[in-house]
Amino acid sequence: MLTREEVSFLQSQGLSSTDVFDTKGRSPRVVRDEARAAGKRILLGVPCQAAGHRLRTRAGHCVQCDPSKIAYQQRTEVPGDVYLAVSSSLGWVKIGSTTNIAQRRYKINFDAYGGASDWKLVFFLRVSDHGRLELAAHAALSRFAVDAPYIKDGRKQVSRECFGCSDLLAVKTIIDCAGRGGHRVETDWRDQNHHWQGQRTKDR
Repeated sequence: MLTREEVSFLQSQGLSSTDVFDTKGRSPRVVRDEARAAGKRILLGVPCQAAGHRLRTRAGHCVQCDPSKIAYQQRTEVPGDVYLAVSSSLGWVKIGSTTNIAQRRYKINFDAYGGASDWKLVFFLRVSDHGRLELAAHAALSRFAVDAPYIKDGRKQVSRECFGCSDLLAVKTIIDCAGRGGHRVETDWRDQNHHWQGQRTKDR
């Protein structure tokens, strides 16, 4: 049963009680897929420690403490491509996600992402929630993560999407994470990436 305060908050975010899934005391991790299958965007769960709020994202973040988590969930759960790019000059791979793969091919080199302008897209996988898969792949390869400073729009940026591993390992990781995470694959990578040749850099 939602409180008046909770109903008011949902309305302020363009949501209603029909967007809420009652976890009945179970953890978000346990009911996340169940809520997604039911088309529910918000979980009604145990109170958060900070303020006793009960409304959460499917990842377990309190949306009343931080409403931006609602928009973040929406961005990461829309259809798009998780792609792999390789820079020969850096010897690194980049795992990113986009809703416009053709534009991204150009943009990462125009921006000299990570300090390189020779990025070549060698693989992509189109899924129903590209942002979530990208984050899962990053976490799985965290031991290979490298930080690379570069300049974008006149400001110093630091790359968070580069890894010092082989493209073979990176592709396998993306595919494995897609399978384990229950992502709905909308484009078969074998059909779209038949040109992919395999390992180009060494795992360190």
